[in-house]
Amino acid sequence: MRRLTKEEAIKELVAMREEMADWKVGHKRIDNFIEECITRLKRFRWDNSNVPSLLVKAARQTIKEHGQKTTVHAEKSNKRGAASVM
Repeated sequence: MRRLTKEEAIKELVAMREEMADWKVGHKRIDNFIEECITRLKRFRWDNSNVPSLLVKAARQTIKEHGQKTTVHAEKSNKRGAASVM
């Protein structure tokens, strides 16, 4: 993973946030997390650091975990719905 500059990291976080805007289920918590990351990056002072890259990595991981939980939840509700129809 290459080191991102502060500006590159902010651009990536904003892009992730825009992609997530059309989600239907429970994105508010992740949106708040990304907003907090952006705020912290804007205040961040050091240029030669891993922090911007690590914040982007953490945001990606959070989104990935949320997507997995949402998929599992949807599969469970589909099974319940199919069972109630029978």
